[in-house]
Formats: sequence, structure tokens, C-alpha cells
Amino acid sequence: MGHDAQHGPAIPRAGAVDGVLAGTRDLRAGALLQPRRRRAARRPRSERLLSPLTRPDVRPTPLAALVGTLALAAAALAAAQERPAPPTDETIGLPPVVVTAPARLPGVTLNDEQGNSVQTDVSLRGFQVTSVTGVPQGISVFVDGVRVNEPTAEEVNFDLIPLDDIERIEVIRGPTALFGRNALGGSINIVTRRGEEVREIEPAVEAGSFGRQKYRLRLSGPLAPFDYYLSGTYFDETGWREASEVRLGKLFGKLGFRAGDTDVTLSFQRAQNRLEQAGSLPLSELQRDRRQNFTAGDFFAPLLNLVTLNAQQQLGERTSLSVNGFARTLDTQQFNVNLIGASTRSFGHTVSAGGVAQIDHDTRPFDRANRLTVGLEYAHHDAVLTTFDETAGGVRTVDSKVHDDQHAWAVYAQDTLDVARGLLREDDQLVLTVATRFDWVRHQIGDVGPFGGRPSAAGTDTFSRPNPRVGLNYNLSPAANLYFVYAQGFRAPAFLELTCANPGSVCPGLQAGVASDPPIKAVTVDHYELGTRLALRNWLHLDLALFRTDVHDDIFSISPTGTTAVFFQNVGETRRQGAEVFARATLDRRWELSLGYTYTESTFREDVDLATPRLTAGCVAPPCLEHVSRGSDLPLLPRHRLNASVDYRVTPWLTLWTSGAFVGAQRLRGDEENVERTLTPYVTLSARDLRAQPAGGRRAGGAVPHAVAADPRRRRRRLPVLSVARVHLLGASGSGTTTLGRALAGRLGCAHLDTDDFFWHPTDPPFETIRERGERVALLDTALARQPAWILSGSLCGWGDVFIPRFDLVVFLWLPAELRLARLAERERARYGGAVAPGGPLRAKYEAFLAWAARYDDGGPVERSRAMHEHWLATLPCPVMRLDGATPIDANVAAMVRALTGGAR
Repeated sequence: MGHDAQHGPAIPRAGAVDGVLAGTRDLRAGALLQPRRRRAARRPRSERLLSPLTRPDVRPTPLAALVGTLALAAAALAAAQERPAPPTDETIGLPPVVVTAPARLPGVTLNDEQGNSVQTDVSLRGFQVTSVTGVPQGISVFVDGVRVNEPTAEEVNFDLIPLDDIERIEVIRGPTALFGRNALGGSINIVTRRGEEVREIEPAVEAGSFGRQKYRLRLSGPLAPFDYYLSGTYFDETGWREASEVRLGKLFGKLGFRAGDTDVTLSFQRAQNRLEQAGSLPLSELQRDRRQNFTAGDFFAPLLNLVTLNAQQQLGERTSLSVNGFARTLDTQQFNVNLIGASTRSFGHTVSAGGVAQIDHDTRPFDRANRLTVGLEYAHHDAVLTTFDETAGGVRTVDSKVHDDQHAWAVYAQDTLDVARGLLREDDQLVLTVATRFDWVRHQIGDVGPFGGRPSAAGTDTFSRPNPRVGLNYNLSPAANLYFVYAQGFRAPAFLELTCANPGSVCPGLQAGVASDPPIKAVTVDHYELGTRLALRNWLHLDLALFRTDVHDDIFSISPTGTTAVFFQNVGETRRQGAEVFARATLDRRWELSLGYTYTESTFREDVDLATPRLTAGCVAPPCLEHVSRGSDLPLLPRHRLNASVDYRVTPWLTLWTSGAFVGAQRLRGDEENVERTLTPYVTLSARDLRAQPAGGRRAGGAVPHAVAADPRRRRRRLPVLSVARVHLLGASGSGTTTLGRALAGRLGCAHLDTDDFFWHPTDPPFETIRERGERVALLDTALARQPAWILSGSLCGWGDVFIPRFDLVVFLWLPAELRLARLAERERARYGGAVAPGGPLRAKYEAFLAWAARYDDGGPVERSRAMHEHWLATLPCPVMRLDGATPIDANVAAMVRALTGGAR
């Protein structure tokens, strides 16, 4: 489904990184504290790709070369002083860039849970940032100093970011006082390009599989004392999934001004996109056809306008002022197809404005280098969300209309002091960084309704908190560094979380404002990190880190029925902890090899009871309750990640590149109890066959991603036919009893029968004429008598009770109605083709059949319904086993085999 996180993990998409990593020789943080020069000479392009925020050997003011990052500059400066390092870890310099660039860094994993190529999900050390509404967001993303996490649910629409116009991406791990709220696991800072000394005109055309086509034109150059940059991009692809077309239209422009100690940029961005969202699939559906989309028609259509102003002015020899301001409008339309009841169409309108003012001042107290940074930040968001229920005929009824007037203030300060030199050896250095930030956030929520008799969602919520950060950096030598960091982080609940926090009145389709809600607490974290950076040789660098982040009052989205209806709740204490290692080698100036591994434990730290769509012990119909024990793994956060890459520079303008990544097993959403099978580990391989940039500025390139399953299917030996293998499987139409019955029969090597073959006369088209009861009983009796062992699928309640004594095991299969109806609709379309299309001769029967199937969960005991089956199951003398139809077929077959064999394999 569109913006929801309740249908399990998508298969992550492999991607190529478009860029090279640059190095630096001196790892000392103290180099950042050298006296500032009045004006730095303009560096050649190759060097400007290195961020001064993570280059410990850059002596000019870090903000001078990073106009537009404002508070980000100071925060990354702190990170550099606490974790001085080659930019290979934190910074990626990029020509035309793809969003997969951060995937080269250790601990970073990318996938596409929405089912298209442009709405990326990023996880870093157990925290996530994604476009999927409902996923706990724990990473802040900035573009030229503007925070682009949406005010509605803290999600990030990566399709709106000008990815083709990025100069570099910087990743700062852990919460930082200067990066602000929501940076629980870290921050991603994206810096866009500006005009260069040379005028360039660059047209580009791309074409590829799945209807991929891209057209782009870029103009840039100097116009002293100004510089300009302008680009336009159109992208279209049909997608490898059904109904997953993506259309992007983007315009980006930046005007720069440099004169003396003044540096100003003004940029404008417009994006108008339409994204069809296939969404993620349960593993059981992936085994059938991973290309399918059982809610075809879901789409997201945003229209963005963003203006950003960045300015920096030197105020004397040791002081600089940086200012950022932005204005942003975002209009969205989200359509979610619903197979049960009306579909939903929501319209969002958000107007945002704000800015940051920051002063940096260098002093030398007690003849020690010191840098003080202070800043003030403000942002205002005015968001209106209107949701309609929409019938197949296009008739709309207002479901909710809510408004959030959000104000966010922050003040921050940071001081970095060169504490001592020559402690253990002549050239060592000890650097201390102390920072704090105070955030204040207020939501004033209004409800135009409420509609449908719901209570009002109106109210005012205010959150505030100070967050300190302390970093100690010991530089043993230019080639060896030790650091320790302690920091606190803070995330205030978002608009949707505040208005969807009532389990008694869940939000359909993640639309806000359905009820007045109980209070939900802000999320806070305590972060600890200990690490070292070593230059073992001139060509070999090694980074090691141990980290732990304790999360208090973590917020989870809960789907009690397995559909798009959710609510949010605090789940108490969780933790992310682990170890990280990254090695980089440069050989003969042509070869560059990198290898990164991260082990992350993401766990619940206290017992908690959560609603789940899974059938748990003692629960026969969702919503069920799962008891999550302390130490259980959080869903969709693998413990093991391994990244590797190889670059070969053929000529100064041609580089060949390949990389691979391994992502370990993950728990599925809805299985916080950790009792189901995990998602299989996987490997992705990517190859960049060409990256050319001759002197004339022309550039060509291509990427070939490929995904490889880590556990290919193996042949299974058949069990001997068991004398007790007389099994009956039943469930709702579309729950998968026939498919599962065939799989079990194949596993046991016995016959498979289906009650439909005896209930209906064979006709063309099928299922037109019902056999007389006596006839079908006689036929089934004969068929069963021929086999010593058999598997019988279907339903015989009301006419086949005579066979009950023959059953050694009865298995009841249950599947959420939405998924079950999607399967039925797909099956009927495949069976009858155009005859069931609108206007087709069988369309009326098709609609009547789906309506009948939809009544299963709520129907009475006199028709094929859940009530009838439960009553019938209660009368059986044999064992009854209950299985979830969304569980992979292999797992369900294994469970039945264990029941039949007493645990033997």
C-alpha cells in the first residue's frame, strides 16, 4: 500500500554509487583549531570535493567552503574533532549522483519498501529514515542547511531531493547538539553544486530496462562576481513491478555571489512527480510472483517549491556570521486502493519557513586554540491534511480534515578547546568538545470535523528538552587517534503520531485526526561511542568503533489487523549497540579498495505487549496480542552488514568500479515477538562500467545493479508416505489452502485432492453447476478410499461431516481479508481475462463473488464464514492446527510435517 509500513519488507534494490572517495593524510583533530587566515584561496575542484567539516587538515574556517550548511557546519566540525578521519568515511564527493552513494559507508543499508526506484529507505546503526509513513524515523536529512524531514510524520521524500545536482553527501553518526531534534541515529547532510570557473553545458540522455528513460540539461559557470547553476531533469520508468510507474520532473537553480569576505547563494527548486507505489509483499506472495501489485492504483503525487538563502560574512579576523533562510510549499495527493470498503484519497498542503543564524568565534584562552559556536534556529510549519473515502464510482466523502500549526525554536552552543599537547609524546594532542542544545516544539492541532461521530482530534502539545554532547579526542600522532563521545538526542512526536495514538480508534490508511488521543511521550536517547582511527601505512587506513544508543519511550506504529489501519504508542526502552570497522587501501594510485562491516544489535530492553495481525497463542482472529520479551530483536534491522568496493582508475578521466553488500537476516514487522522465520539474508552486487570526464567536461557512465539471494533453493528429499498423513486443510476462499495442500502433498509424496472437484460439475466456464449432495459424497468417498494417505483442501462443512472420523489432522488457514481478496481478484482475472473486466460478460458475477468472499470474516453461521468454520472446528475429535496464510509456504509445510512426524525431518 502507499504510505504505510504494514505489509512486510520489500526486496532491497541494488544500486551503483556515482562518485569517488578522496583521502587526507593528517588525522589530527587539532589541525582544525589552527589560527584562521583572512581569506582562503579558491581550491581546485578535486580538493573542494573534500568537506572541510571532516578534513582535519583544513585550516581556513570550515564555513567558508560550505556556505549553506550553517549549523551543520559546526556540528560536523565537532564530529571531526571528536572523530578526525579521512573523508572516505563521512564524505562522498559526487559528480552526477545517485541516492545510493551512502551505501558505501559501513552500517548503512538501502532498500525500497515502497516498490519503486526513487523512494529510498536508509538505515544507519539500527535507525531509519524513509518515505514510509509509520516507520519510526530516527535520522535527520538536510539539503543545503534545510531540514527536509516532513512535519507530518518526520518522513523524508527522497524523490524530491535534487539528487542529480549534489556535490557531496556527509554522514554524521549519532545525535549531535547542533544538528537538532530527530537526529537520534545520525544526520545526512546533502550539499548541492554551484557554478564553477568554467562554463559548462551538459545534455544527457539515458535509457534502460523497464521503460527507463531520462533527459537532462545542465548549465553552469561564472559571471563575476556571480556564479550560476541551472538544471532540468525528466525521468520516467514503468518499473519492474506491476503498476509501479515513476515520473519525475525537476528544476534546480542556484545563483552565487562572492566578493571579499562575503559569500551568498540563493537557490530555487521545483519538483512535480507522480509515483505509483507497489508496496512491499509478504514472503508468501514473493514466492509466487515478486513482480505483482495486489493494490494496483496506489500513487503519491507531490508538488514542491523550495527557496533557500545562505549567506556568510567575515566579521573581523576571528569571527564569522552565517545565516540561512528558507521558504517551502508542498502539495501532495495520496491515493490508496482498498479492496475492502472504500478507497482513500488524501490531500496535503504544507507551508514551511524558517532559518538559522550562527556565529563562530576563535580565541586563544591560556594560549590554547579554542572555537566557540552559538546559534539560534526557528521553523514554522502549517500543515493541512484532508482525507476522503472514495467509492469505485468516484464519489468522495470527507473522512477527516485536520490542521497542525507547528512552531519549533532552538538555541545551541558548542566550544572546542585544545586542552593539552605533549602529554605522552612530543606531537600528541588532547581536544575537548562540549556542546548543548535546547529544543522547544509546539503543535496546535485543529479539527474541522470531526466526521463520522468521532471525537475531535484538536489540542495543543508542547515538548522541550536540553541535550548535551561531550567529546574527547586524543591524537597520539598524525597517524593515530582515539576518541570518546557521549551525547543525548531528542525527537518530539510528529503530527500523525499525536493524532493516531488511540488503540480504540485506529487511523485508516495513516490519515490523521480520527480521535482525541492519550498523551504520547517524546523519544530521548543516550549515545556512547568509543573508537580509533589509524593510518597504518600511507596507503592503508583503518577505523574501529564501538557504539551504544539507549532509546527511551521509543515510538512504534502498530497495525492490529494487518491492514493500513494503525495507531502509535510508546514501547518503553530499546537499544542499538554494536561494532563497526572500515578499511580503505590505495594501491599504485590506480586501485582503491574498501571494506566495511557493522554488527548492530537492535533490541527491546523491557517486556511489552503489542497488538499484532499474527495469530498468537489463544487468539483465533486478529487483532491478537503478542508478548514481546526483553532482548527481542526489532523488526527489519539486520545484525550483520558488510560492504566492499573496488575502484580502478584507468586514466585520469576514466574509472571502473564495482561493489557488493551483504545484509543479514531480519525479523518481519508484526513479529516483534521473534517467533516466525526471519527474512533471508541477501547480497547485492553493483558495477559501474564507465565514469568518464575528459578535459572538455563531457561525462558518460552506466551502472549495472544485480541482486543475488544468499540462500538459493535446495532440493528437498521426500519423506516416506505416512500412514497418518490424512490431513484436511480449510479456510476462507483465497486463503491458500489449495496451494499449501499441494505443497504438503509434494513434501510427503502422497495424493492431493480438492473439494471443489467434487462439489462442482465440470463445466466451461467452471463453477456453474453444483453436484447433488449424495453424488459428491460418493465421489469423494471413492477417491479417499483409493489412497492410504492424502491431503484434502477446501471446505466440506455442512455436507461432508461423514468424513470427519478419517481426519488425523485438520489445519485451519487464515489470511487477512485485504490480502486474500487481492489474491482472489488476481486469480479470477488470470482465469477469465477480459470477461471480468469492466463491461465484460462475467463482470457482474466477478463482483458478486468478491463481495461474497469479503463477507467471510463477518458472515453468520449459516454461510461459509469464519463463524461457521469455528463452530465446525470445535466439534472435531482430531487435533486442529492453525496457520497464518501470510507465512511462507515452506515454513507452514515444515510446521505440518513436524505435527505429523513428532518433530522428525
